[in-house]
Amino acid sequence: MSNQQQPSGSTAATPAGKEQSDSLPLGFRLTATTLAGFSLLLMYAGIVLVSGASEVAAYSSDLSTSFTLVGLLLLGLSAGHLGTAYGLWTLKPWGRKAAFGLVVVSLTGSILTLAQGGPAGVYGLGLYGAMAWYLHDNETQYQQLHQQNQSSRPA
Repeated sequence: MSNQQQPSGSTAATPAGKEQSDSLPLGFRLTATTLAGFSLLLMYAGIVLVSGASEVAAYSSDLSTSFTLVGLLLLGLSAGHLGTAYGLWTLKPWGRKAAFGLVVVSLTGSILTLAQGGPAGVYGLGLYGAMAWYLHDNETQYQQLHQQNQSSRPA
């Protein structure tokens, strides 16, 4: 009899589940928005370095090559951040995993920056540490939201 009650309960809860899947929890929104914001900053820095490489070429071709390579690396990181933010925001199955991986790599970079005496490492440690904790702590919630989102889509 309990098997019959679960489907009727889930049928009654379908509109509420749809509403819940439409509203992403604040923590996931903040994480996705932060990653998208960092994407824009990385994109800007990458464009500045790539465009500045031609001006530096008159003084040092090696430095110009370095500017270009670092700029392209930053543009690639920017694309990664933006794609991850999209995946997290739209509840893609890979979104939380990609965000968690990206945050852990960034957290490692913050620890290295802090070890070299950079004050930015403190901010990165706090920010990326909080995002890593949130993403790790809410894995089950993300999976439930993803499943609700999938079940509410028309076939």
